[in-house]
Amino acid sequence: MDKNRESCAPSDNVVAATAKKSSLASICKLDTFTQFNPFPSSRNKSKSKSVSSCDIRMGNPNPEDVTLTTGAIKRKKKSFEIFHWKFILLSVLFVFGLCGTTIMWFTTIYHDEIFKTLTLGNGTKLHVAWKNPPLKPLLCVHIFNYTNVHEYFSDDNKDGENKGKIKLKVKDTGPYCFREEIERTNIVFLNNGTSLSYNERRIHTFDVEASKGSLNDTVYVPNVLILSLYKAVRDSLRIIRTPSYMLVKDAEVIKKVNVSDYLFGYEDGTFSVITGLKSFFSSSPKKIPKRFGVLMKRTGLSNDTIVIRTGDGALDEMGQVTEINNITDFEAWKSASCDLVSGSDGLFFKRSAVQNHRDVQLFHKDSCRTLPLTYESTVDVGSGIMANRYKLRSDIFDYSRRENSCFCNISKSCERVGVLDISTCSAVSEAPMVISRPHFLDSNANLDENNEPIIEGFEPDIAKHDFRIDIFPPIGLTVRTLMRMQLNIMVNNPENDAEGLRPFNDKTILPIVWVEMNSGEVPEKMFSLLYHLTYTMRWAELALKLIFVVFTFLMAFLLFKISFVKSSTKKDFVLISKKRKSNGNMINSVYVPS
Repeated sequence: MDKNRESCAPSDNVVAATAKKSSLASICKLDTFTQFNPFPSSRNKSKSKSVSSCDIRMGNPNPEDVTLTTGAIKRKKKSFEIFHWKFILLSVLFVFGLCGTTIMWFTTIYHDEIFKTLTLGNGTKLHVAWKNPPLKPLLCVHIFNYTNVHEYFSDDNKDGENKGKIKLKVKDTGPYCFREEIERTNIVFLNNGTSLSYNERRIHTFDVEASKGSLNDTVYVPNVLILSLYKAVRDSLRIIRTPSYMLVKDAEVIKKVNVSDYLFGYEDGTFSVITGLKSFFSSSPKKIPKRFGVLMKRTGLSNDTIVIRTGDGALDEMGQVTEINNITDFEAWKSASCDLVSGSDGLFFKRSAVQNHRDVQLFHKDSCRTLPLTYESTVDVGSGIMANRYKLRSDIFDYSRRENSCFCNISKSCERVGVLDISTCSAVSEAPMVISRPHFLDSNANLDENNEPIIEGFEPDIAKHDFRIDIFPPIGLTVRTLMRMQLNIMVNNPENDAEGLRPFNDKTILPIVWVEMNSGEVPEKMFSLLYHLTYTMRWAELALKLIFVVFTFLMAFLLFKISFVKSSTKKDFVLISKKRKSNGNMINSVYVPS
């Protein structure tokens, strides 16, 4: 039985032949190619032949056949190297596309990098525009003209039973409008360019067409110089109070002046002796102004040096005021938070707050505080460019609210809603100034105990007297403004011992003017910037998002394709490793991966 099995088993020669045949078949499968003749003709067509690794034979193989087979194997090795580098390159490109897709779709890096160029840093386009703004706002002054002065100061209205029966009457006169040009000068960069200091120079050009009246008009208005003098005398030593009142009793509390003088500065010679007397006896560092004009301090080069953030390193802080005249707090109010010098310079607001419809703060130098603005709506400023509209809060001067209580320094004036006593604000003047909204909008300051008007002639209207700013959210840029505020002066006559103030009750508030700042339409240069930030940047962003997505999927497809093809052909790769002897003859030993 064993012998039969042994006789049935294939001999060694048969096994070797079978293996050889299998190996040669694999070589034949992969490495058969045709020699190419570049000049075929009928004479040499027969010279073109198919050469196969099947031509390798046992014994003495044809040298030409062996050379051709080896060359094919070398090309296979080179093909593997090419595949290797293709795989690496496609992998790198895939990772690049994936990173780009992530950045464009899931982060704000794209916007942040663009907005980094939109700062007030030295040499930037935005800095140049900020230094010399293309915008020339229209500044309009409405003067309250007192129409019954002689009747009000008559003897019958000063004493006796009829005292105070006659009420003052005012008429809203004007407006007297000016085009305001702003130049920021004396610019110094601080803290490695993260802040800068500057002064402002303003030039006012009278706009006849926008005005209703002439600068040569005459009006009856509160004599700010005399009323400031009364307050200064009241706060002085009693030794000079009585004689001072005697000297000033015939001074005009309501004075007839020229509009131009009242706006840009007038003098009153009545109180020159009193001011000298008061300065001699008083130790107060504050002085009585020798001239007063509504626009006097606003015109020309300002002495106030302001420090703001440029946005470098903190884009959200661009335009935020940090110092004025080397101080960081006003020392005018009851708490450190209210005294802090902060808020927007009026041109740039915190973009994160604007984008999320949160309240923003406006730095208001003349009142030594910030004014809170509240989001109202989103508006179209032209060509589909959207801005967030912010308005002054209606309860901004309501001292029953906890956040406003620190701005109340004089208890009696704090009982009135809608006015802010800023007499403590000025470090150099004793003028008892009070600000409010135009025509005492959202205020009870002009009402007596019976809710009757103390002074007649006011017609508050939210449409005419509102305060609003339109802000472009991407960079927090102010694009349109309509700011309105009223300037008043307070009568100080607590003991009713001043002859010239006899008709007035103590703390009576006399309106002076209300001012409107209208930026008008968006300038062409600014509109171009807004357009590109609204549309061009959005289109570019959308294009990059699509490009990165398509690119990433394409690289993934190519990686899959070459990986699949290589895995399917890997088993056909042939590598000659060595030569060995068999039956005294040299043969090629081949390895065929399974």
